[in-house]
Amino acid sequence: MDLIASSDKSSGLTDVTVSRAVKVGDVTCEVQQLLGETTIRCVAMQGTDGLRRGQKATLLDGPITVPVGRCTLGRIFNVLGEVVDNGDEVTTDIRRPIHRSSPAYVDLDTSRSIFETGIKVVDG
Repeated sequence: MDLIASSDKSSGLTDVTVSRAVKVGDVTCEVQQLLGETTIRCVAMQGTDGLRRGQKATLLDGPITVPVGRCTLGRIFNVLGEVVDNGDEVTTDIRRPIHRSSPAYVDLDTSRSIFETGIKVVDG
């Protein structure tokens, strides 16, 4: 979806960067492209039912983040980091953006070990 600011001065679009989160109604979006001084192109991370032309958009403080750490192993989350497995909410202070740079080569571990991802595979 394309978001257009009503005026340069009040929009705050001069501070927008790619991957920043935007909230339109109940829908969280991610900025993908800057199309000029007053227009940004976003990708909706949820269904857009109920959105309408002219609806107010709010820039969030940063990118979309998800919880990380041992408390997330074996759990199921959506792209916004919300629990979708009907379990208890995850309480952690550690959240990371959904887009990050890869680690430096010197920080990689080359030893053989089981790689725990927390990803469940369901075979039907």
